[in-house]
Amino acid sequence: TMTLWILIFKSSEEEFAYEGQFKDGLPEGYGRKMYEKGLGNPCVLQGYFTKGVFAGEGVKKFKSGEEFKGKFCGNMCCEGTFTKPDQWIVEGTFVDEKINGRGKITYKSKYLMGSVYEGELNVSLIPSGMGTFSYKDGKKLNGNWIDGKCTGKLTGTNDETDDDMYQCNLDLTDSIVFVRIPNGVRKESKKEVKSFA
Repeated sequence: TMTLWILIFKSSEEEFAYEGQFKDGLPEGYGRKMYEKGLGNPCVLQGYFTKGVFAGEGVKKFKSGEEFKGKFCGNMCCEGTFTKPDQWIVEGTFVDEKINGRGKITYKSKYLMGSVYEGELNVSLIPSGMGTFSYKDGKKLNGNWIDGKCTGKLTGTNDETDDDMYQCNLDLTDSIVFVRIPNGVRKESKKEVKSFA
């Protein structure tokens, strides 16, 4: 049988409080584990435990406001979302809580609010590989990204006959720049940049 317990544990390596269901002396079932130390930054694990390990559906919240939500494997999120308040939400699979290959970023920052990138990402959440960036006003750039930079055809513009190529520079510092490259010659246009940024 499972009972509801409250446990406080302190050692040189770990310090946490647990409240929830127990079985055979270990957290089992639904509960909440509040770490002061032992998992890097102070955080709260809330969800399902199996033989003392946080595994299954749950949420991991940090004091900074950052949050993992989804499926957990051994105290770490392996599939779901990672949210950084006022900046972005990342959806995908994770290894050691770092994005693993493909993912989707929904931007929440001031200038990128409502924009979405979907495709390959590096562990720093910078587009790297094939992917599509959809700007909040409907413009899209699809192609091969290298460290947040991509050159390709911009769709969703007012002039659908525009055959010029564009270079996009995208990162997580709340900025994006589109540069028109008419006839394959790179020409920065302040007017063009202002109209997209």
